[in-house]
Formats: sequence, structure tokens, C-alpha cells
Amino acid sequence: YLNTARQPVESIFDSLYEQLPESLQAQRSECMNKAGE
Repeated sequence: YLNTARQPVESIFDSLYEQLPESLQAQRSECMNKAGE
């Protein structure tokens, strides 16, 4: 697994939900912002 390319942090949300529930949209955005720091 060490040679596997790193997935974007938002992929955890995208792989679980076909359509992200509104209640999780802020959490997904926050994770993306923190990953970009």
C-alpha cells in the first residue's frame, strides 16, 4: 500500500455517498480546507 497514490481527502465522502447529504457538506469543505494547509 505504500506505493499507492494518495487520494484526495474528499474522496472518503465521495466514495460513501452518491449525493452528499446537506448536513455533511460543511464537514467535507472543512476537511478539504485543512488538507490544503
